[in-house]
Order: sequence, then C-alpha cells, then structure tokens
Amino acid sequence: MRKSVFVLAVLGLVGTVASRAEAQFRFGANVDYGTDTDFGIGARGLFGLGKTNLPIEGLVTFDYFFPGNSVHYWELSGNAIYKFEIKDSSIKPYAGAGLLISHTSVDYNGICSAVGVSCSSTNAGLNLIGGLRFKGGEHFAPFVEGRLEAHSGSQFVLSAGVFFGKW
Repeated sequence: MRKSVFVLAVLGLVGTVASRAEAQFRFGANVDYGTDTDFGIGARGLFGLGKTNLPIEGLVTFDYFFPGNSVHYWELSGNAIYKFEIKDSSIKPYAGAGLLISHTSVDYNGICSAVGVSCSSTNAGLNLIGGLRFKGGEHFAPFVEGRLEAHSGSQFVLSAGVFFGKW
C-alpha cells in the first residue's frame, strides 16, 4: 500500500511540475534493451521546467521489460536533463540524472498466490542518462539514449525511439 501511495505521489509531483512548465509537453515511445532485463517497450514525456534561461528539461519515462520465466519487471523514472547546444547541427546531445523506481514480480504457475506469499519487490534508485536527439520532421524527433541505473541491482539500458510534438 505504501508503495502505491509513493508512486502516486511521484506522479502527482511530476504532473504539477509539468502543468507549470512554459514549454510544450512532448510524448514519446521507445524500445529498450537492458543488460539484466532484456527487451522492453516504453513511453516518455518531455517538458520544460518553467521560467529558466538554462536549457534544462524534465523527462519522465515508464518502461516495461520482458525478462521471461514468469518474471514481470517495470521501471518509472523522473530525470532532469541538460541540452547541449551545437550550432548548425541536426544532432542535439543531452545528459542528466534522476530518480528511479523499479518493480519485479514473479508467480511461477501460481505458486506464490497459492501459498500466500509475496513474490515481488519494489526498489528505488538513481540513474545517469545521456542521449542524442536527431532532427526529424516538424512534429517528431528520433532519439537514442543510454541510462546507467543504480538500485538493488545495477544495469545499463539502451533505448531508441521517437518524440512527437511540434519542435
């Protein structure tokens, strides 16, 4: 119960920051590969952080991985990223850091449910993030990104996808 309340509080905080943001909210979709969790898919939101002269944005991601063997694994992260400006370039690098919540559950053939034990774990951690956005069209921007995570187990996640919205 406490974990659910914590996740809802984080989402509420992110929503509050996003609603105060001066810049347009952009939605994205991605595919992932994690060194410990294999293939995954995700969704993300990118938003400005209010009235600031710094090229800083907020990035919220949700990724669901498919590690197999009746294991379910997802991550929710909130990051602050710094956009590096390169004049006359179609590549826009960024780097940042943030907080991570990960959840793992296992229920092999209903054994955990049958004996009434919890076979799940929720952990908090930190991540370092870096990536490249590419000039796409007027309403989309492809990206590649790497994320180093430090929580109950550390992993490296490589993501590729596209942001939608007016650029």
